Amino acid sequence: MPKVFSILPITGLFCLIFTSWLVADVGVDLFVRACQFQGHNPAMIYSGYANIEMETITKPPTQSEIEREIQWQIDRLSKSGYARLDEEQAIKDIRRVEESRFHKRIRASILFSGNESDHGKRRLEMSTYEPLLEVWEKPVVSLTGQYQKSTASVLSVSGVQQVNILDRELGLADFHVFGRMRGMPSRLASVAMLDGTSPDRFVFTENGIQKFKNEVAVRAKAVGGTFLIESHVEYDENAVAAQVVVRVGNIKAQEYWIDASRGYVVPKIIFYDNGRIKEEYKATQYFLHVKTGLWFPEKYEEIEYDPKSGDVVREKKYRIDTLTFRLNERVADEEFSLDIPEQYKVVDNRKNRRAPLKIPGVLTRLKKGVSFVDSSFFF
Repeated sequence: MPKVFSILPITGLFCLIFTSWLVADVGVDLFVRACQFQGHNPAMIYSGYANIEMETITKPPTQSEIEREIQWQIDRLSKSGYARLDEEQAIKDIRRVEESRFHKRIRASILFSGNESDHGKRRLEMSTYEPLLEVWEKPVVSLTGQYQKSTASVLSVSGVQQVNILDRELGLADFHVFGRMRGMPSRLASVAMLDGTSPDRFVFTENGIQKFKNEVAVRAKAVGGTFLIESHVEYDENAVAAQVVVRVGNIKAQEYWIDASRGYVVPKIIFYDNGRIKEEYKATQYFLHVKTGLWFPEKYEEIEYDPKSGDVVREKKYRIDTLTFRLNERVADEEFSLDIPEQYKVVDNRKNRRAPLKIPGVLTRLKKGVSFVDSSFFF
């Protein structure tokens, strides 16, 4: 349990009533500053590279569910003509696969240039652990960017030597948001406070900030809500954050741990559903990136709960390799290019695209700025 340092005097309740607006202003101010220093601020972070290990753990099936799946698989294999089926070994293999489906491991290298989803570039090399064979699969390489004014797209390579251009992006969460402000409430607040004249400008206007604060005050009065610093908590050794809690009446809605001394990092964020925890984001073991002066966590977790039972539904654990971690270095365009063998057919499968890409059928290299994905067949 974290150490808690109360900021209220002995007559805490009495003082809370008469100083609520003052404390609320301080809580809102910290929230605003944390939004300004979020990982998606392109003025603060414009390029980066990280090697990451990730584990995804979901709620495992019950033993009876596993047994039903095993029996279904055995029946299916038997009907498919596997006369010499080693049923005992098949049961072992199926059981391992079923149990491992709820615990996935991934190794990834992520490189990006341009900290905006609509005009940045990103390269991801991702390898998944195969528990049945006890080996790491060959990496899939995914590159995304912008083609004219179309939305970001992805190319994937299939086993039939065909490159498919898709509307969706493959990959992991952006590592530069780890341990900083995130979530829908902060996103909406940021949009309201931003200058908005250019996607490259991440400047909060005084007018926008004041409007946001006024909106907080109006809603607080309407629903009896508060936006308070309720305590100070220790999250890393000798590191203390202000615990900013948003309540509707007496019910918790949001919670943010904000450390102003480390550039408004947010080591913990909790979202509640009717007072019960629903989502939690935790960052630990922060390290200082000397060149930029920015703090980043070596470990990061995203946890999803069932609000009714309190059980963990899904958990994602990330670990950053601090030795190879890089920020705000120049990235050559060649890092986001890919040679495609002549025997590969290229097919455009995007839907409702605003800027259709005309493809001659076979490409040896894609044009600069087009999004694409390489697969294990190139290794």
